[in-house]
Amino acid sequence: MTRDEEVVAPPVPYRPGYEVVAEQILRLIAELELRPGDRMPTENELAARMGTSRTMVREAVKILSAIGRVRAHKGRGLYVSDDEGMLGGSRWGAFFLPTDLDHVYMLFEFRRIQETAA
Repeated sequence: MTRDEEVVAPPVPYRPGYEVVAEQILRLIAELELRPGDRMPTENELAARMGTSRTMVREAVKILSAIGRVRAHKGRGLYVSDDEGMLGGSRWGAFFLPTDLDHVYMLFEFRRIQETAA
């Protein structure tokens, strides 16, 4: 390879910001070793920690609530879902529980397509 040739990295596929923030929130829960029922940082604190807007955090929380990872109690804050709040909890069986991040990404992609169509 000569000096004039550039090494070009393959393009990174676009991911909506709320997907990235949702992934960061899941990572934060693991890093802080939060257990089911534990209170999470506020939306403002999450936004400041992740360098994003509160609106972006709110969208990410909606996704995480929909898949049963987080519970938002109006006026009381955000909590890590307990077993009954998890879609994969004993009440629902493992049917709805994403087994890896690829399943979560598929949910995000479904939402992006639905929002675009709407």
